[in-house]
Amino acid sequence: MSKKKSFYTCKDDKVFKTIFCNSNNPEPMKELLSRILKEEIKTFEFLTNELPVSYVLEKSKRVDCLMLVNNKYVHVELNTETAKFIRVRNYASFSSIFSKNVMVGEEYDVNKQFIHIDISFNLSKKKDCKMNNTVNDHKDDYIENLRLVEFNMDKIIDYWYNNDTEMINKYKHLIVLNLPRKELEKIIEKEDDEFMVYVGKSILELNDQERYAPLITPEEDYILTMNSYKRLARDEGLAEGRAKGLEEGRAAEKNSMALNMLKENCDIAFITRMTKLSEKEVKALQTTL
Repeated sequence: MSKKKSFYTCKDDKVFKTIFCNSNNPEPMKELLSRILKEEIKTFEFLTNELPVSYVLEKSKRVDCLMLVNNKYVHVELNTETAKFIRVRNYASFSSIFSKNVMVGEEYDVNKQFIHIDISFNLSKKKDCKMNNTVNDHKDDYIENLRLVEFNMDKIIDYWYNNDTEMINKYKHLIVLNLPRKELEKIIEKEDDEFMVYVGKSILELNDQERYAPLITPEEDYILTMNSYKRLARDEGLAEGRAKGLEEGRAAEKNSMALNMLKENCDIAFITRMTKLSEKEVKALQTTL
C-alpha cells in the first residue's frame, strides 16, 4: 500500500518563502503586508536575511524575511513550534536588527518604525487570533517605534471552517496560507479575491511539481529540534530546582510534540520512537484531534 503523498501549504517554510520571499516577484509579499499593516505599500525592498554575527564563534543568524516597507523595517517569521526558545530566538534576531539600524554614528535615529510579525501555528485556540505587543512601562510606550504582532493561525483557520463570514473577510489573506487542496481548488474556482486565487494556485503548482520537495521532512525537523526541547526543559528544571516540575514539563513537552507530529501525519511508530511515548498514549492523543 503506497504512502499518501503529503500536501504542503504555506505552513511549510519552503513553500512560504518560495511564494512570498522572492526578490524577483515582490508583489505577493507587498499585498500580504498591505493587508496586515492596513496601508498602501508605496516603497518596498527585500533586505538580506543573513544577520551579522558579533564574534568569531557565534553561529550565523538568518531570519525568514526582512524588508524595508514605507520606510519601516518589517520582519516576518513563520513559526510552526511554540516553545519558549522560538520566541526568544525570534526576538533576539529582531532586536539585533533594531539596534543595528537605530544607531547611526553618534546619533540615534528614532524616526524609523520597526515591526516584527509572527505568523504562528500550534498556539492555543484560547488565545486571541491577533496579539499586539509593545515594549512599554504599563503607562506609555517605552519604545514608540517598535511593534510586535503575532497571528494565531489555528484560531484564524477555524473561522473558515465555522463559516464566520465577518472574520473570514478580515483574515482571508492569512487563511489561504494553510488550507488543504480541496479548499484551495474551491477558492480558485469561486473566489473573486485575486490575491487568494494567486496564492491558492501557487501552492497547488508547487505541490504538483515532481521535482518539488521540502528541504526537510516533518520527521527530520522533529529530530533536529529535539535537542532544543531537551535543553529548554533542563534549563527550566535547573532554574526551578524542582525535579517534579521538570518531569511534568517533560511529559507536557512529549505530548505537545506528539500532537504536532500527528497533525503533520507522521507515522505512529516514528512518533513513539522520537517521544518515548507508548503506542497507546499516542493513539489516545490522536483521538483529541
